[in-house]
Amino acid sequence: MDKVDRVVTKLEMRTTEEQLDGTPYLSPYSYPMTQVVNFGNTGFNISFGLENNIFNFTPEGRIFPEKQNAARYASALCVSLLELHNFLNNPEKIRIFGINESEITKVSANTNPTLRNAIEELFSKSIPPNIASKNENEKTVSIDLQSFKSLGKSDPLIKYLSRVSKRAKNTSIRHTRVIECP
Repeated sequence: MDKVDRVVTKLEMRTTEEQLDGTPYLSPYSYPMTQVVNFGNTGFNISFGLENNIFNFTPEGRIFPEKQNAARYASALCVSLLELHNFLNNPEKIRIFGINESEITKVSANTNPTLRNAIEELFSKSIPPNIASKNENEKTVSIDLQSFKSLGKSDPLIKYLSRVSKRAKNTSIRHTRVIECP
């Protein structure tokens, strides 16, 4: 039976432990006017094409990460951000994903204080240091994607993200996959 002829009777969610990977791919949950880009199994994704682009970071599917896993989640965030930087600097990939370059402006998340502080602290390493900002009243954090994209490999933030990503190469993370069951 061809893969095309196969009938899927149910979808099942399975959690697996995998090596940390930030490779961007287009989410199956994208819509004609909105492209959702997932960054591997890190729990980081961005929705492009909305009036205000949004991002989510839910490592291991957790909205409120566990404190005992903070180092692993920090590694996942750094891997995600480095892959985001690489993605933003790959016009061919952006075109293939159906994203209009004019949509790549700013991205925001309504999130917990730990993530707001982590992103602001990470981006304070960059030159200029004001690429990310948080708004405590609205409980949001924003990243200027055009400024982030323009950072060179010699920028302190990109160097830091690269170092952490190399160290995290063998880090494992729990990831939930949808599996088709006949």
